[in-house]
Amino acid sequence: MKILFSGNTAWSMYNFRRLVFEHFLKQGHEVVVVSPFDETYQQQLKALGCKVLPIDIEAKGNNPLKDLCTCYHYRQIMIKEKPDYCFFYTIKPNIYGSMAAASLGISYTPVTTGLGYTFLVDNLISKIAKRLYKFAFRNSPSVWFLNKDDAESFVSGRIIQPAQVHILPGEGIDLSHFAVVEEPEEISFLLVVYLLLFLQLVFFLVVFYQVYFFQIFFFLLELFYLFEFFYLHFFFLSFFLPLYKIIHHLI
Repeated sequence: MKILFSGNTAWSMYNFRRLVFEHFLKQGHEVVVVSPFDETYQQQLKALGCKVLPIDIEAKGNNPLKDLCTCYHYRQIMIKEKPDYCFFYTIKPNIYGSMAAASLGISYTPVTTGLGYTFLVDNLISKIAKRLYKFAFRNSPSVWFLNKDDAESFVSGRIIQPAQVHILPGEGIDLSHFAVVEEPEEISFLLVVYLLLFLQLVFFLVVFYQVYFFQIFFFLLELFYLFEFFYLHFFFLSFFLPLYKIIHHLI
């Protein structure tokens, strides 16, 4: 049996799905991993015994032409490889990989590991993304989630049917790879934030406001008084002083 896996980075495929690949390989199945080019981690995936194929995916891009090219590339890969089953991770592989698999009659399962930026805002792009999700998942008998809240968001948004929901208790952590280390005597954090740029910006603005608001307020107040002082001083020198001289001369 040939199983195709696809995500938006080879790094995540190796670090978080390596044991799954090894499990299928040991059972005699062929594993194909499709991800954007990454020489380091694609070589490590090949060392496991996986067949690795590159694909162009703009994870944060909004160009519909490039996304159509991604969908077309997925379809060409599947026509050539003829996988028996596909698993997709992250938004663009979930959408465009699922579309390609459905168009070829290949069974597939999208794995939704998180909602991401699409569900944090309500704009044209997020509405289009939700419609694409709905179209891509319509033929999948099940959509996997890692928590109930994400599944409820998809069901309440009428993206999928309740019968399609399958909630995993988690993907697990390879403790031999992510080994436990002794806690250092001193722990310091520079900044702890979400990896999403939008959430980073919100977090930064909140902290900036709390820490620097009053400093900025008093700084602007000082600038106002300085401006007022120089303005009045200039006004006095340019208007009242000549007027005083004229009046004094007349007297």
